[in-house]
Amino acid sequence: MERILFNTKETATFLGISERFVRKLDAEGLLRASKIGARKLYHIDDIRSYADSCRLGGD
Repeated sequence: MERILFNTKETATFLGISERFVRKLDAEGLLRASKIGARKLYHIDDIRSYADSCRLGGD
């Protein structure tokens, strides 16, 4: 079974950014999180969508 939820540290590693920046993106509404129990978790689709939104260039 494929994992779909990642904590802040795993999300930061996946994106190649700091945990602090992940929390900033979350606070600014640029990267959505889910709260499950006491944990904030990020869905892989939201992580990928954020990464896609940062792409430069084009044609």
